Amino acid sequence: MSIVLLGYLLGGGDLLSVKTVLWLLFGFLVHYTGHLDNSIVDYEYDKKDPSKAHFPLVSGVASLQRALVVNFLGIVLLAPTAIIVLYGYPASQLTVALSYGFGVIYNRINKKSVYKPVPISLCFSLLLFVSFFTESTLLNPIVGLLFVYIFITMFFEQGFGGELKDIERDEVNILKKMGAEVKNGYFLPTVKVDVFAIAILLGNIVVVFLM
Repeated sequence: MSIVLLGYLLGGGDLLSVKTVLWLLFGFLVHYTGHLDNSIVDYEYDKKDPSKAHFPLVSGVASLQRALVVNFLGIVLLAPTAIIVLYGYPASQLTVALSYGFGVIYNRINKKSVYKPVPISLCFSLLLFVSFFTESTLLNPIVGLLFVYIFITMFFEQGFGGELKDIERDEVNILKKMGAEVKNGYFLPTVKVDVFAIAILLGNIVVVFLM
């Protein structure tokens, strides 16, 4: 929600307007439906993971059929909201299509590919441009650098934090690919992992300095 609102305001949008409410609703629905779709797609994997036994679908609190219905209703609400905020803005329409596409790709490969941090990071960071281009057609360096900052932050969160959390699970993992492992409850990184993490953090520091 905060990314689309930030893009709207950086483009020159009025905080005290109906559009602010619409963008917040749009951001919430995008996040909600995307997260629910991910839970539905990952259901068979999550059933085999003891650490996810508390998830609503896995625990039985919510059925798969119910999740599909709720996700459909979320999309039904998202569609008119998207039409209202994006109508007449082809650049924003193209950007939201790209964002959605990367989100779909992530949900389909996130257990199978070491490249999974890339599409989800692009999915979220592109939302900045979705709302920005409804208020401005001039892309300034600050907005461009902010996009890079959000992408790198998301990439670190997913590519390091998320992978570290899931490192003991039976799925493709970029940290395991680099030789990292967990022994006796301790995380044992390799030089590749250290360089990977430091490079991402240094990249973000450079971007912040340039801004």
